[in-house]
Amino acid sequence: MEQVSIIIPTRDRWAMLQEAVSSALAQTHPAREIIVVDNSTSPASAEQAASLTARHPRISLLRLPGELGPGGARNAGLKRASGEFVLFLDDDDLLHPQMLESNLACFRSDPGLSVVCCHCEASHLPAANAGASSTHPRIVDRLDGRRLESQSVIAILRYAPKTCSCLVRRACLEGAPFRERLWAGEDILLWTDLAARGHRFRLNPRVLAHIRFHGGNLHVRHDFTAEVHRYYRLLLAGPALRTKEERLAGRTRFFLHQARRLQLDCVRHLPALLRHPVRLARLLLLLGSDGWETRAAGLETQAS
Repeated sequence: MEQVSIIIPTRDRWAMLQEAVSSALAQTHPAREIIVVDNSTSPASAEQAASLTARHPRISLLRLPGELGPGGARNAGLKRASGEFVLFLDDDDLLHPQMLESNLACFRSDPGLSVVCCHCEASHLPAANAGASSTHPRIVDRLDGRRLESQSVIAILRYAPKTCSCLVRRACLEGAPFRERLWAGEDILLWTDLAARGHRFRLNPRVLAHIRFHGGNLHVRHDFTAEVHRYYRLLLAGPALRTKEERLAGRTRFFLHQARRLQLDCVRHLPALLRHPVRLARLLLLLGSDGWETRAAGLETQAS
């Protein structure tokens, strides 16, 4: 039977961590081990996380000396993992009971695969209680299976497979594969790097993973926009985008990110900008240029 290691980084989210661990323990194909990586939590949360190891022999706890971000925590867990396959599960995400069994069937049918992705659903948790049951889940970024196999890098950039939806062959994860101290896009950098180096991806069309949006998600960090820009700079300057089509896809995703951000900024400052149409036109012309965000912020300050 194939051996799977599930790695769960956590930081001060005890209620959701328990649910994530429960979903990992409920797999119809049991994981060999579940490694909970304590990413510098508070003493109380660390004690709660430690209590998990007493409940089940397959759960182990790894404490980090300081916060290394999601990528650093996954790398630390990976060094301890002994399974042939690895799944990275964030502490606020959940797995369908047949996640491992179904994705491993894809590996059995084609032993040359490196990564099997499934579809993922998402829901928003009530703000008052991040541990409450989610409601009205919806499928997010439905993957294109044919493109994932024939144009893997472009498909990854377009659909951004969620970390918890990917079962990975351990042998293709060399050294410390995730960028450490990067709080956005570290998983996409890994997937595009693997695809660029010839590792094969396959889509399992079932919905077998669940992500939850809540007030503690990384995207609500005050510096998240800057982290996204760091991610895109690393992506566009790195070796993964080799063809003209791949570089165009990367620049297009960055452009769309900038457009969404600029749209929000324009809406926020619309009353002032409408009184200064020249500044509004200059702000729009900045889209896509280097350093647009810094200069746009200066223009908005003048307008207000």
